[in-house]
Amino acid sequence: MKTVTAKELKNKTGEVIKTIRQGQEVLLSYHGRPLAKLVPLKKTSLLKELSGILRELPADDLEKIRDQRLGEKYEGIY
Repeated sequence: MKTVTAKELKNKTGEVIKTIRQGQEVLLSYHGRPLAKLVPLKKTSLLKELSGILRELPADDLEKIRDQRLGEKYEGIY
């Protein structure tokens, strides 16, 4: 696994992205300490995975989820 500092990430973002697109993981360090691990996403998009899950839910459950999310997002506005 390749390690890059925060400064290297700032200055060489394109190279880091290229490394990740090639399937490699990158460890990001900040002030000499590990901060995050950048990993390539699976070839299957998250949207496809979620759409499979959502298709299995009854329509009224989807409406409840939508209403709950809208209520949380716009609480106090309406």
